Amino acid sequence: FITLACVACAAVDVPIQKHVYAALASGDLTTEEMQEVVLHVAFYAGWPKASALEAAYYQALAQLGERLNDATITAESHRMRGMMGNAAGRIDDARAELGEAIALLRNTDRRDLLANALRQRGFVEMFVGSLSDAEWFFGEADEIFHDLADERGMAYIEQHRAWLSFNAANYDEARSRLEHAASTLDRLGDRGGVGWANGLLAFIEFFERNFERAAELADIVTRAADARSDQWAVAMMDTLRANLALWQGRLDDAADFAERARNRMRRLDDRFGLVQSLVPLMRAQVALGRTAAAQRTSEEVLALAAGGRRAAERRQCGVGGQRD
Repeated sequence: FITLACVACAAVDVPIQKHVYAALASGDLTTEEMQEVVLHVAFYAGWPKASALEAAYYQALAQLGERLNDATITAESHRMRGMMGNAAGRIDDARAELGEAIALLRNTDRRDLLANALRQRGFVEMFVGSLSDAEWFFGEADEIFHDLADERGMAYIEQHRAWLSFNAANYDEARSRLEHAASTLDRLGDRGGVGWANGLLAFIEFFERNFERAAELADIVTRAADARSDQWAVAMMDTLRANLALWQGRLDDAADFAERARNRMRRLDDRFGLVQSLVPLMRAQVALGRTAAAQRTSEEVLALAAGGRRAAERRQCGVGGQRD
C-alpha cells in the first residue's frame, strides 16, 4: 500500500505500471484492495494522480489475463473500466466494457462475478433512465444471487429496485425495499450499503415533505460517510441539505451546501451528481439576486445537458443499449 501510494504521488508512469503489475501478479493485493488504493489516492492526492494509477491497474489486469489466459481476470478489467466510465458519464463506454465482461463471464464458472457484472450493467441503465432494461439486468442478476444464496447481492438488487420504485413515485414500495435491504446489510456489517439505503430514504422523506426526518437521516449518513471517507455520499447529502434549505427559506445555507456538493462532484468527476448539485445552487443564486453567478451555473447545467443529449442521440443511432 505504502509503495503504491508513493509512486502514484510521484506521478511517474513506468514505476507505477511496474509496481501495480507486481502487486497484482504476486497476490499481495486483490483487485478489491487495488480499487481502494485508487480511491484513497483520488481523495487525498487528487484525481489526476489517481487516474494514472487507475490506468496502470487496468493495464495490469489486461496483461495478467493475457499471460494466464484467464477470462475471469480479463473480464474484471472490462468490468472496472465500465464502472469508472459510468461514474465519468461515458455511458456508451460503460455499456461496451460491461458487455464484454458479461460475455466473457458467461463462459466461466464464476457466476458470482457474472451476477455483479449484470447488476452493474443494470445500474448504468437505471441512471440513464432506461428503466425496463435496468430491470431486465437486475432480474437475471437476482436469480443468480438467489441460486448462490448471496444475501449481500440480493440486498443490493433490492436497493436498486427501490430506486426504480422511487423514480416511479412509488415511495411506499421504495421505502419498504430500502428498509429490508438496510436491515440485511446491517446484519452483514456492510456499512457502505446501509449508508446508501439510508441516503435514498432521506430523499424519499424529502419528497414526501417529511423535512425533519430527511434532515435527521442526512446527518446519520454524513457522519458515517465521513468516517469511511466516502466523498460521494457526503456530496449527495449536501445536495439534499441544499434542497431542504431552499424549501425552508434558508437561502444562504442552501447556496453553501450546494457549492460544497458541486465542488466534491467536480473532484469525483461525477456528471450525474454534479447536475444534481447545480440545480439547487442555481435556484439559491437567483433567489439571492446573484444574477451573474446564476448565469454561470445555468450555462454549466446546459453544457452538461447537451452532453447527455449527444449521448442519447448516439444510443438512438444504435450505439450501446443492447442486452448481452
